[in-house]
Amino acid sequence: MLTTGLLKRLKQVNVSKDAELTKVRLKEDFSGAKNASKRDIETLAGQKRASLYRAYNTGAVNARLVLAMAQTLNVTPFYYTGEDEKKPLEAIQVLEFLKVHGYTDVAASVSARLDNPKPPSDKAPTEGPSGDMPKSVAADEPKELSITLALPNSSAMQKAIASLTEEDAVTLLKALLVREKLDVTAEHFAKVVKWIILSK
Repeated sequence: MLTTGLLKRLKQVNVSKDAELTKVRLKEDFSGAKNASKRDIETLAGQKRASLYRAYNTGAVNARLVLAMAQTLNVTPFYYTGEDEKKPLEAIQVLEFLKVHGYTDVAASVSARLDNPKPPSDKAPTEGPSGDMPKSVAADEPKELSITLALPNSSAMQKAIASLTEEDAVTLLKALLVREKLDVTAEHFAKVVKWIILSK
C-alpha cells in the first residue's frame, strides 16, 4: 500500500495529538517488534532508528514514522498519534490519515495502488457453459490455486506501475508477507504472488 517513495513526500512535522500516549505506544510496539519488522519500519520510513528513539522519548512523531509503524505492525495510524484505540489497519484509515494532514495527493497515489476488486471487463475470461474456466486460462494452473484477477487499469494505476522501483517492490512484498500472518485477504494475495514468482 505505502512505499518509501510515497512516504518521502510527507513533511517531517509532529502529528501527535497526545505526546504521552504517543511515547508509550511507540516505545511499546517498536520495542516488542521483531528485528526484521524494526528494519522494515526504518526502510519504509526512510529514517534512521535514532529518529524512532527520539520520537518515543519526546512524544513528537512525524507522519512518515507513524505510517511506517502502522503498515508494518498492522495497527491504525491514529493509535500512534493518541487519537484511537489499537485496531487492525485498514486502507481507509491510511487514506483518512493522509487527508486529515493535508496529503490529498499522496492519498490519491495510495488509492491507485489499492487492489480493489472490480467487475471483470468484456475482455476478461468468463466461465464457459459448464461453469469451467476456458482451458487457455486454467489448463496450467494447479487445482488449489485457480485464479482470475480483475486488475485496475486506470491511468493513475498505469503511472504507479511505471514508476515502481525495485526498492518499492521489495518493500511492498515485505509488507505483504507481514500482513499475510494477520489478514485472510493478505494471505490470499501472498499466495498468488508466491505462485506467480515460482511458476514457470
